[in-house]
Amino acid sequence: MQETILDIQSRSMRDNLIFSGIPESSTEDPEKSVKDFLINQLKLSPETVEHITFHRVHRLGQKHINSTRSRPIIAKFEHFKQKVLVQRQGRQLKGTHYGLNDQYPQEIIRRRKLLFPIRRTMINQDAQTDEMISVSVMEGDSITLNSDVTEILRYDRIMWFFGPSETRITDIYDQVITIYDQSTRFKDKLQLDSQTGSLTIKNIRTTNSGLYKLNVLSQRGVSHKTFTVTVFAPVSTPVLQTIPQVSHDPAPLPIPVITSDSSQCSSSSSSSSSSSRSSVSRCSLVCSVLNVSDVTLSWYKGVSVLSSISVCDLSISLSLEVEYQDKNTYSCVLNNPVRNQTTHLDITQLCQPCEDSVQCCGFTEAVIRLVVSALVGVAIVAVLIYDIKSNQINQERRAHEHHHQSLTDTI
Repeated sequence: MQETILDIQSRSMRDNLIFSGIPESSTEDPEKSVKDFLINQLKLSPETVEHITFHRVHRLGQKHINSTRSRPIIAKFEHFKQKVLVQRQGRQLKGTHYGLNDQYPQEIIRRRKLLFPIRRTMINQDAQTDEMISVSVMEGDSITLNSDVTEILRYDRIMWFFGPSETRITDIYDQVITIYDQSTRFKDKLQLDSQTGSLTIKNIRTTNSGLYKLNVLSQRGVSHKTFTVTVFAPVSTPVLQTIPQVSHDPAPLPIPVITSDSSQCSSSSSSSSSSSRSSVSRCSLVCSVLNVSDVTLSWYKGVSVLSSISVCDLSISLSLEVEYQDKNTYSCVLNNPVRNQTTHLDITQLCQPCEDSVQCCGFTEAVIRLVVSALVGVAIVAVLIYDIKSNQINQERRAHEHHHQSLTDTI
């Protein structure tokens, strides 16, 4: 029965706040004094204060004739949300002689005084074993930071803080959820589970990276959890490019005979038929990505890393040379701790060698031979013509001599 009465008393004081330190005068209007306090000390706008309404506002207790101490003012709000709004501004009083507190029955105040030392001891013990949980997430996704609370009782308090300065962003108290931070960083992103107190951050951005701290004050004790949240921007797909190139054998070679004019295929042979050497044709590749941050770019041969490079915030590229006839599997991988993108190399598509240098040289040699053959043919024809004309001249000379001899014999 006593607990039931105590619960009824607590519920009747649910909408009450006690203001202490406000100067008192014999002709004052307590409600006006409170509203002036809201504007001047709690930094609420006059427009906001104008819409705040009270059931009743009065000084607590009787005024003692010889006392110079101001009595506290109790204000009973007509709307609970307005009370929460005022209570939330209580941080403006830090470092002043003013006070702002909930009103509780005397029995609750007595119990709280007994529990405060225990609470302080538990906080110190928990601070020594506070666990740091690291969480990584992609930008645009949603993430839930679990409180590990199975049920929130009426007077339990769940509080979430952000950043090294531990700015309170949201909490649950008396089964009422309050979102404190509505700035651009967290606008329309925070959602608190009314049953467990777990915090969900929707459509998370890189600006939401940082330290999140949870404080749970309940009838079962005090607990803390700390989360380090890292938000990564999406990675882009790497792009492969080719640079045609021939890598020559660095070993010394006999004097070569150049038989190919190709810039992509080459063949070296000595003037002596007893020795010959040829170059190895290679394909030079570049893997590149633009506008990335906190990533690693790597070339893989099968599952083995050939080379890699890491950058914080740049456009990067990484080169690789392979032989045109290489049958191994190559891939370029861009990754961060959360996700990766892979592009596989198709050597037959990107590395297109030209025709064999010997075949190119054979074509040139065929042209030379054709020209030489034509010249030889012309020479042979010229000799034949000369021979035929010489025979005709000799025949004419012999015929003339024979005719002249005949005439001499007749005379």
